[in-house]
Amino acid sequence: MFAVLQLGCGAHSFKRNDLKNSIDLRAKLEMAIFRIKELINEEQKFIQITTAVRKYLATSIRDLMQHGARCFPRRNGSSNTHIHAWEIILEYYHLKNGEKFNSTPARKLSQSFNLDIAGASPTSNKHNMLCTIGNIISTHTPYKRSYDSHFKAFVCAALNSNKLVSWMSLIFQCSQIIKLHYYPWSYVVKTGFQDSLKSLDTLTSYKFDLPVDLAVRQFQNIKDVFT
Repeated sequence: MFAVLQLGCGAHSFKRNDLKNSIDLRAKLEMAIFRIKELINEEQKFIQITTAVRKYLATSIRDLMQHGARCFPRRNGSSNTHIHAWEIILEYYHLKNGEKFNSTPARKLSQSFNLDIAGASPTSNKHNMLCTIGNIISTHTPYKRSYDSHFKAFVCAALNSNKLVSWMSLIFQCSQIIKLHYYPWSYVVKTGFQDSLKSLDTLTSYKFDLPVDLAVRQFQNIKDVFT
């Protein structure tokens, strides 16, 4: 058991610190939500709101999603590491055949020209989310952006679409993800993320226009100069 705990992966058992940690993480999320509301109500500058969302809200959601997450096998043969919140989202994307959905000719044309094409426009929360995940993969992955950058882009896009709670609910309703990637004592399993979703829902009444491409904008600008 000592060796397993030293490696950080394996049959991890519940400890009292795990409960305290989840409580602390919930408190961080509440503070992040309060801060964003405060900035919006004070009509603070756009950049301050963007920073608060990316630096505090997104990371608080990430940490709660990763609480009690199992280890993830790495293809390159390196030692297993705990799964990242963005990898949970990618898992949902693959389970729901997101690549197939986004690879249809109509969807590709719609994405290329930013058009809504009859019969191709997303008509459900799931399709909206699959489109958004696909867009983030196409813009962030080629520039080798970190999982954190991908995840922050997802949170920003979800807030812009007023779909953060709806999309996250879909992820946590996916039993395959819960069974495969979370320990029984994890925050996600114990709560279903419901209390956090209720808190996040208080942001629904606010209108966001956050940059989704912030982590790749400089690379895209350089590319535009030489094309």
